Amino acid sequence: MKRGLLFKESSLTQMPPMTVKESPLLSSLACVNEACESYGQSDRKNTAAMMAVEMSLERFVTEGYGKLLAYPSEEDTIAQKRLAWIKAQGVQSIHSYGPKPIGGFKTLGLGYSGLVLRVSSASQRLALKLRRSDAPNASFAFEAEAIATANQFQVGPQLISHNDDCLLMEYLPGPKFIDWLHSPAATFEQTWAIIHPLLDQAFHLDQAGLDHGDLRCVTEHVHIETTAPGDRFVLRPVVIDFGKASRDRRPANVTTLTQGLFLSTTIARTISSRFSGTVLDCQNEPRRSQLIHLLRNYKNNPCQKTHQTLLNFLKP
Repeated sequence: MKRGLLFKESSLTQMPPMTVKESPLLSSLACVNEACESYGQSDRKNTAAMMAVEMSLERFVTEGYGKLLAYPSEEDTIAQKRLAWIKAQGVQSIHSYGPKPIGGFKTLGLGYSGLVLRVSSASQRLALKLRRSDAPNASFAFEAEAIATANQFQVGPQLISHNDDCLLMEYLPGPKFIDWLHSPAATFEQTWAIIHPLLDQAFHLDQAGLDHGDLRCVTEHVHIETTAPGDRFVLRPVVIDFGKASRDRRPANVTTLTQGLFLSTTIARTISSRFSGTVLDCQNEPRRSQLIHLLRNYKNNPCQKTHQTLLNFLKP
């Protein structure tokens, strides 16, 4: 592997002592409910994942973590180019934070096309998605376009800046939807208050002619942003990861999301189990067949009327 001043020969796993700061998210979620899990880990692993170590860009580099910017190649020229761009966007620090450790450094996520880190500018915390050097897509150009389109309808994380190899977006504090569903906070009323805007977001994407491409996998692509303005908590469902989005396919966001929420998936079984016998339980007949019929009607004529008919069927 090509190396330069950006990398030290020390291993990524040789992490020196660091000052650990408790994440505000961990404190705030604990205030609401200590049992509320995030990222689907055990309590011990979850607590560890929620502890943040903030490092300046210089420290991130000198301690040998700079190679992550070019993951998995560790190539110096790639990492230096990305580091220069990150600095130009006003990013000042990178956090070792999240459920996915790579060489001793915690990350928010690692997928087939990108690695996601939590970073900070002078004024806000952000999420930085770095294109993997072995990714099948040559650039993030279309993913950035897809996010920007979604943002026009208040869908998805807010896109801050981008180039071919990096996406800088708003950071979303809070758990994945599947983990939130397992918490006591997920009451019947609150669950519908999450599902309703999610279905509306999917409808907006359909109307925009943009197919997300992976909404049936709700466990990975819906995040519950948790904020605490004043003395109350505000929950906002956010569709994430537009890496498989397309304008070439016929949009099927409402149908795939509804299937992911209510028909033969992990989340569908969870919802059915938690709210058995209610309108949200569509795993069993006759509601299963009725829901499928409504989805077919929507698929044949995706408009406000068929979308509203679907909502009326599901709402309490």
